[in-house]
Amino acid sequence: MISAIGKEMLELQDKLAKQYSYKVISPLIAKINMEKYYTTIPSIFQGTKYPTNEKPGFYIDGKDIELYSDVGTKIATKYDRIVIGHYGAFIEIDQNDIIKENIRCMPGQEYRISDSAYNQRVKYFWMTAKDTSNCKLYWQQREVAYADYKPFKWYISPFEVIINTQVL
Repeated sequence: MISAIGKEMLELQDKLAKQYSYKVISPLIAKINMEKYYTTIPSIFQGTKYPTNEKPGFYIDGKDIELYSDVGTKIATKYDRIVIGHYGAFIEIDQNDIIKENIRCMPGQEYRISDSAYNQRVKYFWMTAKDTSNCKLYWQQREVAYADYKPFKWYISPFEVIINTQVL
């Protein structure tokens, strides 16, 4: 179950995506939002902020803790870092640390993978856990201008995971 602040932050991210169409946001608005993303992520994910090299935003070092969907399906053995950019805070997971047998394509998003008109140009493949959580896992395919997302890394909101079966 997603916390109230988690729902609020996911709604903010959705609103910004609709308003700005995933374009780079003005520096002032971006700065305000990125600080809000940082201060609202669950405390287990907070840490020292490091600037990204060429992309807007910052990151926080990862930890060797297992991640589960909010209904308890194990999705990762650890994570690399938390990336905070214009459109939210996201946990970055290496492909060697994702539990692939517990992941599937989000129903209705198969075209991103199977349709050659899309799969060569989409920013990410939209995946989810094999459960009822509907958590949004990104299998990043391309770089973006608004955050330091790396191709072939996995991303998920820190509000859509639990650790040790505790809602964060």
